[in-house]
Amino acid sequence: MPMVIHLVTMTDWSTYVMSKFLLLCERAGNAYPIDDFIVQAAAVLSNTDNSKGNWVGTSLAARTAATV
Repeated sequence: MPMVIHLVTMTDWSTYVMSKFLLLCERAGNAYPIDDFIVQAAAVLSNTDNSKGNWVGTSLAARTAATV
Protein backbone atom coordinates (compact mmCIF):
# COMPACT_ATOMS: atom_id res chain seq x y z
CA MET A 1 0.00 0.00 0.00
CA PRO A 2 2.81 2.53 0.62
CA MET A 3 3.86 2.27 -3.03
CA VAL A 4 0.28 2.85 -4.21
CA ILE A 5 -0.04 5.92 -1.98
CA HIS A 6 3.26 7.29 -3.27
CA LEU A 7 2.41 6.76 -6.94
CA VAL A 8 -1.08 8.21 -6.68
CA THR A 9 -0.10 11.27 -4.67
CA MET A 10 2.88 12.09 -6.90
CA THR A 11 1.57 11.25 -10.37
CA ASP A 12 -2.22 11.43 -10.16
CA TRP A 13 -2.22 13.71 -13.22
CA SER A 14 -1.07 10.79 -15.39
CA THR A 15 -3.95 9.12 -17.20
CA TYR A 16 -2.17 5.76 -17.03
CA VAL A 17 -1.57 5.91 -13.27
CA MET A 18 -5.12 7.09 -12.54
CA SER A 19 -6.61 4.43 -14.79
CA LYS A 20 -4.70 1.67 -12.99
CA PHE A 21 -5.47 3.14 -9.55
CA LEU A 22 -9.19 3.29 -10.30
CA LEU A 23 -9.10 -0.25 -11.65
CA LEU A 24 -7.48 -1.37 -8.39
CA CYS A 25 -10.17 0.41 -6.35
CA GLU A 26 -13.00 -0.95 -8.50
CA ARG A 27 -11.75 -4.52 -8.25
CA ALA A 28 -10.97 -4.36 -4.53
CA GLY A 29 -14.35 -2.88 -3.67
CA ASN A 30 -15.06 -2.96 0.06
CA ALA A 31 -11.73 -4.68 0.77
CA TYR A 32 -9.79 -1.50 -0.09
CA PRO A 33 -8.65 0.27 3.12
CA ILE A 34 -10.86 3.34 3.51
CA ASP A 35 -8.23 5.42 5.32
CA ASP A 36 -5.73 4.96 2.50
CA PHE A 37 -8.40 5.66 -0.09
CA ILE A 38 -9.28 8.96 1.64
CA VAL A 39 -5.64 10.11 1.48
CA GLN A 40 -5.35 9.10 -2.16
CA ALA A 41 -8.68 10.61 -3.24
CA ALA A 42 -7.86 13.87 -1.44
CA ALA A 43 -4.53 14.04 -3.29
CA VAL A 44 -6.24 13.45 -6.62
CA LEU A 45 -8.96 16.01 -6.03
CA SER A 46 -6.55 18.67 -4.74
CA ASN A 47 -4.34 18.42 -7.86
CA THR A 48 -6.94 18.65 -10.59
CA ASP A 49 -5.16 21.66 -12.11
CA ASN A 50 -2.35 19.34 -13.25
CA SER A 51 -4.72 16.77 -14.74
CA LYS A 52 -7.10 18.98 -16.73
CA GLY A 53 -5.30 18.67 -20.05
CA ASN A 54 -4.57 14.98 -19.70
CA TRP A 55 -8.01 13.85 -18.59
CA VAL A 56 -9.94 15.52 -21.44
CA GLY A 57 -11.78 12.92 -23.48
CA THR A 58 -11.37 10.18 -20.89
CA SER A 59 -13.74 8.70 -18.35
CA LEU A 60 -11.34 9.27 -15.45
CA ALA A 61 -13.34 12.07 -13.84
CA ALA A 62 -16.54 10.01 -13.95
CA ARG A 63 -14.78 6.89 -12.68
CA THR A 64 -13.22 8.88 -9.84
CA ALA A 65 -16.63 10.27 -8.88
CA ALA A 66 -18.19 6.80 -9.01
CA THR A 67 -15.43 5.35 -6.85
CA VAL A 68 -15.86 8.07 -4.24
